[in-house]
Amino acid sequence: MISGPTTQTILLNCARELTNKVSPHVDDPSGKVVIAMLDHVLRNAAERSAHEIQWMIQERQDILELAASVIASDFNSAKFESAVADAAPPITLNLDDVVASYRRASEVLSIMLEATILSPESEIHHRALELLSQRVRREKQITLGWGEAEGLGATR
Repeated sequence: MISGPTTQTILLNCARELTNKVSPHVDDPSGKVVIAMLDHVLRNAAERSAHEIQWMIQERQDILELAASVIASDFNSAKFESAVADAAPPITLNLDDVVASYRRASEVLSIMLEATILSPESEIHHRALELLSQRVRREKQITLGWGEAEGLGATR
């Protein structure tokens, strides 16, 4: 019995069962590769499931804080202000609601980057790029070693 049946716990238990109980009974090299790939996917999904709502909410908040400073700097764009207004907080913590809110905030970030592309030295552009870089770093962290799991034989 699992006392804390989170998605992360369930996925990590599946990965452990696959590695410890199934893999020892598989002799076929291609079967070993499939097991290693599935183990890696399960562990990546476990990490994401444990944190993705918090990550999206925090990034959305960071984007909108930057957007507030853009609006305060007299940036005049109806498209931008409309996108900011549409990026309201999610109604619930249901993953679909959070993802929808995150996508709307991502549109705000995209508009900021487009608007500042001709002034790459501006503080707004630097801060928007840093938010984008943070997103990329997180994705790399989640998928760290993809294709390099033991037995896959792939390289970067």
